[in-house]
Amino acid sequence: LGQLLWLHDEHQPCGVVVVSRQGARFFRSRMGEIEEDPAHPMAMDISQWRHMGLAKSGTLHGKPALMGVSGEQDALNQRKREYYRRFFESLAAAIARWSERDRLEPIALLGNPRAIETIMEALPEEFRGKVVSAAIQPARATRSQIVRRAEPVMDGWRRERERQDVAAILEQSQ
Repeated sequence: LGQLLWLHDEHQPCGVVVVSRQGARFFRSRMGEIEEDPAHPMAMDISQWRHMGLAKSGTLHGKPALMGVSGEQDALNQRKREYYRRFFESLAAAIARWSERDRLEPIALLGNPRAIETIMEALPEEFRGKVVSAAIQPARATRSQIVRRAEPVMDGWRRERERQDVAAILEQSQ
């Protein structure tokens, strides 16, 4: 029974989340096997968004001023950035729930560095220690590339956790 417990501890199930502007792919890894969970696609439909063209945006020297194409494009880009930010923040909550529900530790977060940063900031403080991250081009990544990129990151997290555990034990024995 001791060997089974050791094996279970050594092969703790972990998760891999690959994020991009198209959405997120969730993978569960255990005992060298990886399986994909349902993805979280990101669908931004801007067809219903208001397109202003040349619209009044205030006054300049007492006369109506026009907001040109540049101003409209800036407003549209800002709205898209906000949409992505909200999506990545909701994704952070989904990652935390998924990890807790399936007891996954660690979670490797792979993808665009800006997306990862947004997600990390939105994660609960007590959960961030279970998450490691690395940059990858998610749109072009195959399953084997994802695994090759995630494994060393997760191994590094495990080694650091083991080092901290040993240090804590040595500190208690003194």
